[in-house]
Amino acid sequence: MKPDDITYFEVDESGTIKCTDFCQFKTRNEAYDLSLDYDVATPVRLVSAAEDCFPLQWLIAGQYTEYRENPAYPARLKSMPEGPEYGWIDWVLGADDETFSSLRDLIKKWLSEEPDWFGEDEYIHYTKWSDGAAYNFFEGEEQDKLDTIGVDLIDGPYPGNDYRGAKLRLSIEEANVIAKAKGLSYRFRKKNEE
Repeated sequence: MKPDDITYFEVDESGTIKCTDFCQFKTRNEAYDLSLDYDVATPVRLVSAAEDCFPLQWLIAGQYTEYRENPAYPARLKSMPEGPEYGWIDWVLGADDETFSSLRDLIKKWLSEEPDWFGEDEYIHYTKWSDGAAYNFFEGEEQDKLDTIGVDLIDGPYPGNDYRGAKLRLSIEEANVIAKAKGLSYRFRKKNEE
């Protein structure tokens, strides 16, 4: 096997395996795979996208509350449900062109921003993270190969933890000797600490 044909995975001190040179997302658009031209193009599509993306739903619910409580329009308080969890869908579906356009502009800005790492991280699909991508790779391997090279899959979700990743039980050197002997197309190396 040629050196160029080998995929390398980084392993940190705790044995967590990560994809090397993983291009992590920088914006919510990349993190949630939402398209302004499709997912946010119409009220029906926006509702569908927001039902699958809680952080987007929170943004819309916040806008719904602001719209409902605008002091210039006191009648809205009586005609629109108080709780945004009940009212935002009807509000989006019934929005006039100007209101929907304004909402789309806000969402466009929101999608271009970096996610809130402490509030949104659990809603981003695991394959968008380098350790989740490593899990995704090793999940496709036969269990006997994983056992031989000492890779354990940590498969959430379960209450309190939805982490998905892979851990190396053996030393990096030992796993690489086995991987080479078995003709596997990947190897491990120590994670470069920054």
